[in-house]
Amino acid sequence: MGKKTMFINLSVEPDDERLGLISVSACMMRLPSPPLLPFYRHLLEANCQFPGAAFGICENEVWASSSRCIQGLNPPAIKEMWSSMVTINNHVVPTLLDEFQFGAIPR
Repeated sequence: MGKKTMFINLSVEPDDERLGLISVSACMMRLPSPPLLPFYRHLLEANCQFPGAAFGICENEVWASSSRCIQGLNPPAIKEMWSSMVTINNHVVPTLLDEFQFGAIPR
């Protein structure tokens, strides 16, 4: 569903570098016009489909994010995080846009 800018954040505990966290997040769309309850329900249902990834609201935007501990982090784990975000962008977002008939955020 178009290009998105993804943000990758790596935070590490100063006393123990194994206690860090990696997060990938992207703004997916604007909130639709009210009523919002049916839309929020769809977001919560979508959260159940992607373990380790979640939707959230920041001001008037819907964000998706995926986070995990860096201890034991390996390339397949990073690929899984990235794949979840791509799947959300390519499959969940278009469904929400169609159902609630509002525009995507131009990037």
